Amino acid sequence: MTHPSLESWRNAEGDESGEVHDFDELEKLFSRNGAERSHGNVVLLTGVERLALDSVSFSLADSCPSTYTISYDVTADDDAESGIAVTRTIRRPASFGDLMDGDCESFRMDDCCLTCSVKHDLAVAMKDVGSADCVLAVLPIGVEGTAVAQYLAESAALGELPWSYVDVTVANATRIDGFEARSFDDQPLVLAGHDEDDAIVEPRSTGVVQARLIREAAHVLVLPGMDDDSTTLHAASLADTATHRAYKLLAALAGSDATIHPDAHRADLHALFGMHDVRIEEEATRADR
Repeated sequence: MTHPSLESWRNAEGDESGEVHDFDELEKLFSRNGAERSHGNVVLLTGVERLALDSVSFSLADSCPSTYTISYDVTADDDAESGIAVTRTIRRPASFGDLMDGDCESFRMDDCCLTCSVKHDLAVAMKDVGSADCVLAVLPIGVEGTAVAQYLAESAALGELPWSYVDVTVANATRIDGFEARSFDDQPLVLAGHDEDDAIVEPRSTGVVQARLIREAAHVLVLPGMDDDSTTLHAASLADTATHRAYKLLAALAGSDATIHPDAHRADLHALFGMHDVRIEEEATRADR
């Protein structure tokens, strides 16, 4: 197939200098440059609960030894005009040391919103991990991944990332315990804090945010309940349980081409890249039948 950049040359006999070009050589040049383009893989993990985000992120990082993890947390900052500061933690692959160790840095939320602050910082932070096979970026509670993914793709195209092309996948981490209650929770989403004195909230409700994050995700990584065996997800014994209702609601919220992983701890980070045409992975179910 002819490279599109050569189409305008096909009908010309030469350039302004009168030189006749060898189109075959030009075709090879463009093809070689395309093949040499560096390629980065990024997973953006979203959620409405810190417990789910931390649990799933550590599990995913453990499944891919060469992964760099960049996590963001929101904290209160009375000196900031917005009253919010963001803490970024970069954890290097396990071969570099303890998985729990990481380089932390805090900055005030100076942009117009939390999403903009994070996406701008993430693009800068990735310059330090450009040699990574994969980057797992754990976004702050409530931040949607689509806008961040678009910004990273545009930054790569403009040469502002270590790679000239970046494949970004949005994944969501959620707990099946309490899922139904959170889905209909109209209270403001808590970004950080534990009580009325130190809580940081936003106007959107928990239920609305959870629904939006699940809807945009290509992969939904579920933390099973304490009494839930994900391998018997479709068993008749679960037909009328709260767990069954939660999974039905989850499937209704997810996109038609999304993959739901009933046990997040069995998910492999490499498997999150690419398109999937199944709604719920059932390998474990089939194996036990």
